[in-house]
Amino acid sequence: MTGKQEREKEWAGGTESYSLAEKNGVTTLIVKTDVPQEQEETFNIRFPRALERIKMLAEKMQ
Repeated sequence: MTGKQEREKEWAGGTESYSLAEKNGVTTLIVKTDVPQEQEETFNIRFPRALERIKMLAEKMQ
């Protein structure tokens, strides 16, 4: 499983945390990240796309 091992090494030391907060019927997804410096650019490009997809799916479920 070389690919998995390489991926684990790339993200070693990085963290992501997610929480949901609700106020007046509006739910907000709160994301905190700490990624390795060499992964910042990739993360800054891909992560907003992923969050937009999550938003779209959540709103579709309403």
